Amino acid sequence: LDEADRAAWEAAGATDHPDFLRAVAAAAVTDPTVADPRPAVRAYAAARPADPWAHRTLAQLELDAGDPAAALAPLEALDAVDLRSFAWARTLSRLYTDLGRLHDAADAAERALYREPYNGTLREEAAAAALRAGDLDTAAHHITALTRLEPDAEIHQRRLDAINAKLNN
Repeated sequence: LDEADRAAWEAAGATDHPDFLRAVAAAAVTDPTVADPRPAVRAYAAARPADPWAHRTLAQLELDAGDPAAALAPLEALDAVDLRSFAWARTLSRLYTDLGRLHDAADAAERALYREPYNGTLREEAAAAALRAGDLDTAAHHITALTRLEPDAEIHQRRLDAINAKLNN
């Protein structure tokens, strides 16, 4: 956003317009002289909450700043509106795990898996998240599914046997 554009927006009294805030935020993100672009991105996200750009950008900026807890809100916003992609729920599951929020991690892993049910990696991650959260029944369910998705992988049957042994004790 150059000075002439900024002056025009200001002269029009439109500095709270979402398009202006988007231009300011985009400029802040790409300008190496801006120490912290997060306030500009937050202002745009508040003005236009449906735009995934703000949430993606803010989540990345928070992660880059070393604040995974602050990245949760924009990732949750993305996860709530992008129901086709498992990526946001998967990222949330990993962050929740890192933050010790194991039940939230398991719930997020389930959402990721709901969006991509035949993905063996996601199924394995959901089983691991369920185990960490202490939900052996859900873990057994996912590993049973893995034995069907990947019948040649003997590790799944061994894992299922171990979980069933715990369930039967």
